[in-house]
Amino acid sequence: MKLFFKERKGNKGARLGRSQELMYEKYAEGNIISVGKFLQGIERMYSLSIEISFISGTAFPLNYLVVKGLGMLFDRKCYLEIGSYIGDSIHNVSDICEKCISVTAPIRSPWSMNSYCKKCGINDFSNRLIDTDKVEQYMVNSQHFDFKKISSAPDLILIDGEGTYEGVKRDTLNIKKIKSQKAIILWQLVKRNPTSRIACDGILAGIRDCLTEEEWRDLYLFDNSTLGMFLPGDHVERMREYIVDDKKTLYTYNLDVSVNERKIK
Repeated sequence: MKLFFKERKGNKGARLGRSQELMYEKYAEGNIISVGKFLQGIERMYSLSIEISFISGTAFPLNYLVVKGLGMLFDRKCYLEIGSYIGDSIHNVSDICEKCISVTAPIRSPWSMNSYCKKCGINDFSNRLIDTDKVEQYMVNSQHFDFKKISSAPDLILIDGEGTYEGVKRDTLNIKKIKSQKAIILWQLVKRNPTSRIACDGILAGIRDCLTEEEWRDLYLFDNSTLGMFLPGDHVERMREYIVDDKKTLYTYNLDVSVNERKIK
C-alpha cells in the first residue's frame, strides 16, 4: 500500500473515569500529534508502504503507518511488541529494524489469535505475517514472562497485550527495565476509536502509574489513531511541527492497492 496525501480545510462524552480525566489533561496540554501531518512529513523523506490484512480484530490501518513512520524517522534498530496475533505490525517494521522481538499469547490461551479465529468461525491466521527467520518470538503470557531473556535493548516498543489497568501497568513496568535509554514506547488502545476523545477504561491510568512526572510530560496522543506514545524529551524537537491539535484540516489518503495471497501451510 502506497500513500499520497491531500489536505482539505473545513470546519465529543462518556462516564468520567481516571483514564478519561488523564485524556482530557493531555488534550488541554496540547500533547496531540496530527497523524496526517506526521505521515505527510514522513512521505516527503521516505518511501512509506505497508502490507496489512484488514482482518477484524487487528489494529486501525493508520496505526501501522505511524509505528513504521516513527521507526524510519528515528532510525530504530530493535523493535519489540507485546501481542502479535497475525503479525501486521512486526511484519511492517521488519524491513527497517535489524532485530524484531515478539512476546505474544500461547496458541491455546483464550486471548490468542487462534481462539479469536475459532470464536469468529474463520481460519486460524495466527502469525501469518511473521517471518520467523527475522523475528525472535516468545509465545507466553507477557504478565508472567521473564523479560530478562531478551538480550537486546529495544528502542521501539508497541504494547498491545492485556487491555486492563493491571495488564498495561505490568507490561509497561517490565518494558522499562529492559528498554534502551532513548526508547519510544507505544500503547495500542488508549482511545475507544481513532477520532474520539473517549478513553479505554484503565489504559491511561495504568500508563500514568508507571511514569515519573517528567516522563508523563512526554506522553502524547494522536488525533486519528488509538495509539498513545512516550517520546523521550530530546526527541520532541524532531516531532515539533506535527504536535498540533488541528481541528480544521481533513487529511485523506489515496491508496494504490496490490493484493497478496498467503495460503495456510
